[in-house]
Amino acid sequence: MDHTTDHTAPDRASQPPPLEGITVVGVEQAVAAPFATRQLADLGARVIKVERPDGGDFARTYDTSVRGLASHFVWANRGKESLALDLKDPRGRELLEQLLLRLSGCCRERQSCCGEAAVDDVAAVLELAQA
Repeated sequence: MDHTTDHTAPDRASQPPPLEGITVVGVEQAVAAPFATRQLADLGARVIKVERPDGGDFARTYDTSVRGLASHFVWANRGKESLALDLKDPRGRELLEQLLLRLSGCCRERQSCCGEAAVDDVAAVLELAQA
């Protein structure tokens, strides 16, 4: 009778990340939402961070430790793409709307994160983004 059991862990390196294929747009700055969306990026989601065109996320300048950027900013935003949009300009809102129609989820600071169902009302998300 053979009592050997294979206790080796499955090869996770050959498996895709759990959130691969998911796209999330973050209208965010500072700490809470960037940290939340960083977790999604770490799990394989494509995260597009929307920033103001006049300098972006104010957390960029907390210090200059990492090639001129704040260490906190680099840590909280690793693995993300960044897009500068003026959400007070109709063209900026239109671009954000185009993004929202194609994404899997969105996240905004001081608001709850919203999934696919909430994105059905693009006007409401745009209103939140401008607040």
